[in-house]
Amino acid sequence: MTTATRIPVDQAGLSQLHAAMEPRATYDALAEILTDRFGSPPRGAYVATATDHFALDPQCVDTSELPSEVTGDGFVDGALVVPYHYRGRVLGLIVLDGELSPHREEISDLLDDHFAPSLFRASYLSQTLADQRRANEQLYYLTEMSKLLGELDVEMLLVNILELTSSYLGADVGSITLREGDAFRTGVDWGLPLEALTAIQLNDGTPVLEHALTHRQPLFLTDQDITPGQGGYHVERLLVLPLGTSNEVLGTINLVASADGIQFGPERLEIVRPGVGLAAMALENAMLVEIKLEREREQEQLALGQQIQQGLLPQEAPRYEGLDVAGHSVAAKMIGGDYFDYFTLPDGCPGLVVADVAGKGVPAGLIMTAARAMFRG
Repeated sequence: MTTATRIPVDQAGLSQLHAAMEPRATYDALAEILTDRFGSPPRGAYVATATDHFALDPQCVDTSELPSEVTGDGFVDGALVVPYHYRGRVLGLIVLDGELSPHREEISDLLDDHFAPSLFRASYLSQTLADQRRANEQLYYLTEMSKLLGELDVEMLLVNILELTSSYLGADVGSITLREGDAFRTGVDWGLPLEALTAIQLNDGTPVLEHALTHRQPLFLTDQDITPGQGGYHVERLLVLPLGTSNEVLGTINLVASADGIQFGPERLEIVRPGVGLAAMALENAMLVEIKLEREREQEQLALGQQIQQGLLPQEAPRYEGLDVAGHSVAAKMIGGDYFDYFTLPDGCPGLVVADVAGKGVPAGLIMTAARAMFRG
């Protein structure tokens, strides 16, 4: 029986393997070492997902001819499958050409001594950097959302909320709908009209917006979960985020995108939830300020109307011999329907009119003005 003669592995190749900062670079370095040493690169690689279960790793070389999952020893017909270990655990399997079987022990040592530690470090570093990147993105998203708490222009606020959220989640089409009683109106529309959104239903017939507002939870749906509405509206993936405060649901952020390039995973949605909460608080504040300003404008207009109306009433009483005449009107509201006036009849006798229009407010005030014009005409 013959055994393979060991040839030292090129140190430059090992240095490249040890210096790899990403899993893909680690696989590439291993492929170069195996090609230089044995004339054949790996056919593919699997990573351990559970006890005796391995999933195909797409970061390795072309793996289109290999099964997506293997169990046990990872038997692949006509191939050499070598497990690699780190700290006593099987991290995965490397699939090689079956002709390399005589070199199994040497390859196993290479994988355990050099490849596995390098891959573990690169994977850990890559995951750490990815976590840091996500944390930075979340911090940026939350910071920008918190800045909106001072924005009092509702229209501008809605635009900023949609822009930040769609950018963070990678959506290219979206809208914000606002709730008005039992109905909805469009706050912002970037390619998703309200009639399309209200027409889309879950497969059980429940309107998507109604479901989101009732359950007050983010609703992520694919085209398998929804029934296109009338008019042929169709979306591949839809996310509905309720804008809810402790008091009520003000509306929803609605995002749509094709299957490519969108980031609606569970982790992403969990991160976006507090940002949407801040957006709801900012929207509630802006709406309350808008209501307050509108009421102040109404009060100013009513005060002006009251001033004009009081100017239509007699400013001083006429003087009649033997009579003391005085009049004053205080409306229940700023503008009312009370009216009185003095005038002299054709025969020279004093005339007096006192009227009380049914109702109060601006309509009564308009009738009072018309009555004055009639008497003075």
